[in-house]
Parts: sequence; C-alpha cells; structure tokens
Amino acid sequence: MCIRLFIMKNIYLDANAQSLALPCAQEKLIENLTILGNPSSFHQHGKLARSLLDEARTTIASALASPTKSVIFTSGASESNKLFLDSLVKKTLTENKPIAILCSIFEHPSLLKPLISLTNKELFTIDFFDTINNINIKKYDVIICTQAHNETGILPDLDFITQNAHPDTLLMSDICQSLGRIDLVSHRVDVITASAQKMGGFAGCGVLVLRGNAVSLPTPYENQAQERGFRGGTQALLLITAFGAAIKKLDELRNKHAALETLRDYFEDRVQSFSDCLVIGKNYKRLPNTSAISFYKENADSLRISCDLAGLSVGFGSACSGLAPEPSFALTHLGLSEAEQKTAVRFSFLHTLEKPELDEALKRLKSIIKNI
Repeated sequence: MCIRLFIMKNIYLDANAQSLALPCAQEKLIENLTILGNPSSFHQHGKLARSLLDEARTTIASALASPTKSVIFTSGASESNKLFLDSLVKKTLTENKPIAILCSIFEHPSLLKPLISLTNKELFTIDFFDTINNINIKKYDVIICTQAHNETGILPDLDFITQNAHPDTLLMSDICQSLGRIDLVSHRVDVITASAQKMGGFAGCGVLVLRGNAVSLPTPYENQAQERGFRGGTQALLLITAFGAAIKKLDELRNKHAALETLRDYFEDRVQSFSDCLVIGKNYKRLPNTSAISFYKENADSLRISCDLAGLSVGFGSACSGLAPEPSFALTHLGLSEAEQKTAVRFSFLHTLEKPELDEALKRLKSIIKNI
C-alpha cells in the first residue's frame, strides 16, 4: 500500500504583526552570542558591551536623522508609547494643568487606550481626527499622528501637520509600521516610536526618540539608571545590535516594499472578482504592503478558522490585542458596521513576496469563500 502525504505550505501574509528578520540581523546576533559583559559595568568586558551598544545607537540615530543621545532603547514600540504618555503625565502633574491633545483615530491600542483613560481622569483634553482638513491645529499643545495605521495601512496626512503646526507644538508619531516601507517622517516630528521586529530585526527591541521640542520632557519614573533615566534594566544588547544591522538596509527595504503596491492592487482586484467584500481605506493613501478587506457576508469565526486550516497566516485586529479582537476604534470611526469589522481581514505582505505565492493564496482564499 502506498500512502501519499500532502503537506500544505503555509503562506505568511501577516508582516504587520511580525516581519522577517534580515540575514544581516541574524548574522549580527550570532556574531555577538558569546559577548560577555553588562554595558553598565566598568571592567573590560563591560566596556566592550558598551562600545557595541554605542555603535548601534549611533547607527540607528543616523538612520532616523536624529542626534545620538535622542535614542532611548526599549522593548518595542508599545513600551515606547507608554513611556511617552507617562512622561506627558509627569509634565501635566508638574505644571498642574491639562494638556490639549489632537490625536488621529489610527493610533495603535498601546497608545490609544491609555490616552483615553488618562483623558477620563482629566489629565488631558483630546480631540480626534481622521482627516486634518478644517482643523485649527495651532491651538494644541501636543499632536499625535501615526505615520501608518497598523490595521489598514492608511497614511494620515502627517505632512500637513508637520508643515502647519505651531512651532512650539509637540509632534509625536508612531512609525512602527512605516519604518522601512515608506519615507522617513519629517525632522519636525519631535517624538518617534518604533520596533525592530517590523523592519528586519527581532521582537523585544524598540526605540523612543526624543528630539526637538521633546528634549525637555521629564523622565516618567524615579531611580531609572539606564537610558537617560527613562528606562531601568540591562539593555538587550544582542537584539539592539541586530536592530543596528537591519536599519542599515532601510533604503533597500523601501525599494522592495514600493514594488509591492502593484501586487497589492492586483490582489484586491482578484478578491473583489470572486467575493462580496469591502476594501477598507481604498480611497486613502496606504502602505504598499497592506490590504484590509471585510468579507461582510461571511461568518467571522468560520472565516478565521478556514484561513488557518487553509494555511493562510493573516491578521484579525491588532496582534497586540489578543486572539479575540474587540471593536476597532479606527474602523468604528470610519463608519464600518459591527459585521464589517468582525469579518475584516488584514493581509500584509513581506518584502520577499512574489506573484506565484500570492496567486496560490488567492486560490485558497477563493475556495474558502466558496465553501463557507
């Protein structure tokens, strides 16, 4: 008896949750595996570790067009967002007056949820926007605007803000999804948050960049010995050096991602040809690698299970929000119904994606829609 086993290759379409570690980052991590020493130690082993940390900080700062001392290492963009908000809280309490904030609806939950909570405590006043037209942006103390929405790839009009905001207004942008995919934010942006894992490094490493109007922000906690007092604990040296290696490939990554726009548009046209669906944000500028599609006539649970069984690794909501996505703040404000939100699938492409693999994904997706 001859038994044939057919093993279906999984197709990864969830790059916005976790991207591929670049070969240079992998090599740098392996190269430093035997490094022994705490960067804060004074002996020779510690000095070697410190030199590697300083080298990575300088490289990352240069790539982000920022002063070296402005780069604070964290565990990722989520922690960076929290540190930024905690610093604003410290500033508010010190000055004893609420801060007026203008915020896009497209922020990551790691920033949006605590921000709303702090507003409820009357520490901040906040207005939200999806489009910046007809808003007097000069009256705000702080403007928060991500460069790219993690769920849909939508690009808010950050350029308008940087060109028209009052010189004293503090501008903050989470560039986690855009770093390595589109051009860098303007030097006018005072606060930047980002993660290594989304642009060729490893999870567990990120940055908080404080420059321009942000250099005077207070440290949020007391007695933090590392990272200019903003974060205590030994730095993740291996992950940081790998991040430093990956960020040298920014231009190369941008070029490869730009080529994905044609594949994204092709993908959306094909999906619309065999299903009743809604391409979310189609009339907005978007990341070239991201397509959010609502299959609003399908059963949400069946859709999730079927994609997984068919070997399609796709996104449902924010990866940081758990496996049971709650209503999306952005999608709600964009006018999507509950059914449209529950059946929204995020397809986000790696820079290595090629058309034959995408065609196979389309074939499986078509079968899923037919069988559901």
